[in-house]
Amino acid sequence: MSGVVCLPFLKVLLEYTDDVVNAQIHPTVAGFFNLNRERMVQRYCHLHPAVAEADLFAYLNYRPAHFHWAGSDLFVVTNANGLRQSIIIETNSCPSGQKSMPLLQDTDDYGGYRKV
Repeated sequence: MSGVVCLPFLKVLLEYTDDVVNAQIHPTVAGFFNLNRERMVQRYCHLHPAVAEADLFAYLNYRPAHFHWAGSDLFVVTNANGLRQSIIIETNSCPSGQKSMPLLQDTDDYGGYRKV
């Protein structure tokens, strides 16, 4: 009986896997990932004038002593007053979401895992 219950899930998982394997990265996203750190900070601070460049550089250059592969899941949300912001839903101990990220270059078999 348990095999019958698992089959629909397996079918969805296999279809998802095919979608991920065949996914193409959007040119805007690829462009962002190809920016150097200085340009990323300049663009972010241009869009968010209240952010100090020095503080953003400090956050980006921080190297944790223990939780090396940590990551977070962010959601962009809007409240009833129209305030839009990103919120952290959870923190992860490994970059498992990397497997769902389309490759920046089709010839890079390791994807983002090489950088980790």
